[in-house]
Amino acid sequence: MTDDQSTVTEIGETGLHSMEGMEGWSVTLFHHPNDRFSGRRVMVESGKHLVLGRDETPFGEGGLHEKRVSRQHARIWVTEGGKAKVEDLESSNGTKVNGISITRSDLNHNDVITLGGIHLLIHRAPGVFKSCQHAKLIGESHTLSKVIDDIGKVAPHDTTVLVLGETGTGKELVAKALHDASGRSGGFYAVNCGGMPDTLLQSELFGHVRGAFSGAERDRQGLIEAAHGGTLFLDEIGDASPALQVSLLRFLQEGEVRKLGSNRAIRVRTRIIAATHKTLLGSGEEDSFREDLYARLSRWEIRVPPLRERKEDIPHLVKHFLKRLAPGRTLHHRLAFQISQYSWPRNVRELEMVVERALIEAEKKNPIPLTENIVELFKRAVIEPGDSSETIGHKPSTRSLRNPESLRTCLEKHEGNVRLVSKELGVARNTLYRWFKAFDIDPEDYRAE
Repeated sequence: MTDDQSTVTEIGETGLHSMEGMEGWSVTLFHHPNDRFSGRRVMVESGKHLVLGRDETPFGEGGLHEKRVSRQHARIWVTEGGKAKVEDLESSNGTKVNGISITRSDLNHNDVITLGGIHLLIHRAPGVFKSCQHAKLIGESHTLSKVIDDIGKVAPHDTTVLVLGETGTGKELVAKALHDASGRSGGFYAVNCGGMPDTLLQSELFGHVRGAFSGAERDRQGLIEAAHGGTLFLDEIGDASPALQVSLLRFLQEGEVRKLGSNRAIRVRTRIIAATHKTLLGSGEEDSFREDLYARLSRWEIRVPPLRERKEDIPHLVKHFLKRLAPGRTLHHRLAFQISQYSWPRNVRELEMVVERALIEAEKKNPIPLTENIVELFKRAVIEPGDSSETIGHKPSTRSLRNPESLRTCLEKHEGNVRLVSKELGVARNTLYRWFKAFDIDPEDYRAE
């Protein structure tokens, strides 16, 4: 083996790692029959080669030990131009990319390479990489590490924080992590701004005095007052009514609350963390959110990435869920592959649901198999959102979805270049590969000689 074939940087399972000035790609061990290896990651530098096989252990001793993996099974390398490629090294059982057998292939962000019963996820690596671990936020991806880094920076201050992210990404977990790291003596309270009628929500937040409205039979402390010295988390702040926005703005400006039906102001020191999955300003939806309130809430913003932007965290999340729900259980490689190919439109919450449902379907079987019901679950989301490297501009036609001839025609036109087919049809590459598998189409058959 030459020097350039052996130079690889390994990321361990714990601690903080910094790789300044390095560019290239990372390979994450997405699934291994022994789940203690799942989630381990190595970085491949530009111009370097990574050989994979039973005799090659970049993931640690035993990291690629599986009966169908050859001693030297495949190699991955990154060209000087920054393109990632993979080649099968005449292995006994072949190498697959997204379920399609290959001899040599270009690689794209979030492609899955399969060696026997082991799945590897290849993804872009930043020039500066820093991986952190957190008790509440599971994963070691660059995008999640930025969230954890932001929490560490802003937590000790009284600054209001706006947490942005799609439904199911874990915005409340971020708020709790901020509170835990703040050192504040008070408690953590949470309320959903879209979860109850406006009058009731005003009372829930600000409290009321006896007789303030029908049914107010005694004085009641509001959550803002109850959270004095602590944190109040306002989830889905984008659903707050105009009246509630005015009340919140007054509190943030004055640091005082007035119970409904009372003229007496109560000074409190409550930190506000708000969250939304909406675009609060300039969304074209009547622009009903007050700019002055937005300015007060967004002194510091934290964006929680969707799961499709941090697929390398999925092995860590799956292990976390299994440890809590069924210690000692693991996933079958077919189920793990389906998990790797899905776009997770409902994010971490949906992943947890699928793992729990698979456990119920499996009864006592181990590893946990892929069942027909779980396959149907995955089929509900046919179109994947664009990945972090490319924006899909339009949806494919019904003909593209159902007629394999349109796929073959497009492959012929672009000589098997999946990236160009993806661009023309407006379909994410992982979706294309699922269609290729369903229609028994191999892009290699269309590549120019």
